Parts: sequence; structure tokens; C-alpha cells
Amino acid sequence: MALPSLEAVGRVAAPDLMLAIADDIQAVEFLITQELESEELVVTELARHTFGGGGKRLRPAMVSLAARAVGKPYQSTRVIRAGASMEMIHMATLIHDDVIDESRTRRGRPTANSLYGNRTSILSGDVLLSKALRLLALDGDNKVIRTVAEAVAAMSEGEVAEVQAMGCLDLNPQAHFEIVRKKTAVFIECCCRIGAQIAGADERLEERLGLYGHHVGMAFQFADDILDFKGDPEKTGKAIGGDFREGCATLPLIHALARTSQSERHQIERTFGQNPDDGSIRAVVEMIDRAGGFDHTREVAAAHVQSAVASLAAIGETPVRECLYSIADFVVSRDR
Repeated sequence: MALPSLEAVGRVAAPDLMLAIADDIQAVEFLITQELESEELVVTELARHTFGGGGKRLRPAMVSLAARAVGKPYQSTRVIRAGASMEMIHMATLIHDDVIDESRTRRGRPTANSLYGNRTSILSGDVLLSKALRLLALDGDNKVIRTVAEAVAAMSEGEVAEVQAMGCLDLNPQAHFEIVRKKTAVFIECCCRIGAQIAGADERLEERLGLYGHHVGMAFQFADDILDFKGDPEKTGKAIGGDFREGCATLPLIHALARTSQSERHQIERTFGQNPDDGSIRAVVEMIDRAGGFDHTREVAAAHVQSAVASLAAIGETPVRECLYSIADFVVSRDR
């Protein structure tokens, strides 16, 4: 999932708040570099390669923002440890995803599996995941550990469900929503929940921040589904129609299929999942556009943004809340 960069967050955050978040991220990155060290040199090299690819670091930022939103004193070291754990879990999922998708590059750099092979990559990803969970165990908060464990289990189930749905054009919209929830939204919700838990939020406030993360995660993914078809490859770094080429039905296509002619459906069926050429992809994009697939997906994404903003009503008027508002709004206007 394409999340906005911290630079984008910086454009909407108050300077003092952004400076504080940047300090947290710097501490997170320092902790991660320590955790990447392994007795097995190849694990260290592979992990450093993945970590060195950059990334948006928005997950640890969300942990920090949620903790600050509670408005109570908290131990910053706990937020840093939790943020590092969430980023390392994300790194592990990227390594595994690249193996599953047989990806050769990510963000313009060779993937770990292209350099070290699938077996080494999978096992090294497992090491990263184990180290991330060890950080949480060192923290010792059973509620935080349980929240993260449940999120990781849901994410794995979402990945399995997505693989099972590959090549299926008649995917039920609700089934697709559940895949998006598990594969994407659950983890952003988890970041917000554990930030709230560490800062001592009551159950109601934790639930509201969790809902914010859920709706932001859903909106991110639906915006990403539009960019997959209509984004500028120079900005997104991905070819147009990547999901369609691989046989992954997303919301714009699912909505449009119920509204296309029989001949158009046959044309889509012939190319779906067959790695079609650019001309065929352009034709599919035009069909989806005519059938209202992109407009519908924008409406769904915007509704999730509205729900995300509404969930923060219980938080006082602070720079943190305004930053969270702006992050939610950003997802429907981004171009990468």
C-alpha cells in the first residue's frame, strides 16, 4: 500500500509537532539499525538492503501521533520501541510480498529475493518478524502484544484471501472490502491503537483512534486502486494496471463489471491476468471510466475519510488532531 511520506505529513503538520515526530522517527531508525544485526551475515545484509530502500516511516509516525493525541504523559521510549517493531513487521511483509509477487525491483532498487533468492529472503523476513515481536515482549505490555499479534494474524489471512481471489473477476464487493480491511487497514488501525494504549487512553478514546486508523487504511487502499489504473508511472513508480495484469480485481473494476456490456466484459475477460499490453490496459481503463468505476471508488474513499475525521471528535482541538485530519484528507488528493 502506498502511504504518504513524512515529507507530505510535514507539509500539513505544525512545525513544532513535525520536529517532535521527526525526532521519534530518528530514534526509531537508530533502534532498527541495532536490531538488524544478526549472527548470520546474510540476514544482516538482506535486512540492511531492505531498510536502506527508504520507505515512508508513516507507521511509526502514526504510533507517535496516536500517543500524542491522548493528551497524557507517556514514556517516549515505549513509543519508539513500538514504532520500530511496527516498521520491522512492515519490512518483513515487504520481503515476503516480493517473493510471492516474484518482484524484481521495489522503488527502483533490486528486491531482496532478486539478490539473495526466495528461500533466504523468506527466512530472513521471518527473522525480522521475530525480532519485531521480541521488541514488544521486552516492552512487556500484554495488551499491546495481543493487539499486534491479532493484527499480524489478520494481515496474513488477508494475504491468503487475496491469493485465493487471484484470477476471479466475479469477486463480491464485500469479500473485496474484507481483503482490504485485513491486508491494509488492520495494520494502520493497530499502529493507532498501540500508540493510544501506551499513552494510557481509556477504552473509548482507544476505540476512536483505532477507528480513525481503520478508515484511513481503507481510504488509502481505495485511492491506491485508482492510481493503479490512472496514476502517472513517473510518479507512482509502477506500470499502469499492475493489479489487472496480475489478475487482481480491485474496486474500480468490480464496480464497473456490473455495468459494462457483454462485449466489454468479454474483452476484459480475455485480458484479465494475462499481462496484457499497454493498449489493452488503456481500453480497460476507458471501460471502467465509462461505467463509473473510478467515480464510485472515489466516493467510497471519501466516505472513509469523512468517517476517519468524525472518529476524532472526542479529541480536543490540538495540532495533533489537525495533523490527523490533514493526513486523512491527503489520501484522496495524492498522486503517488
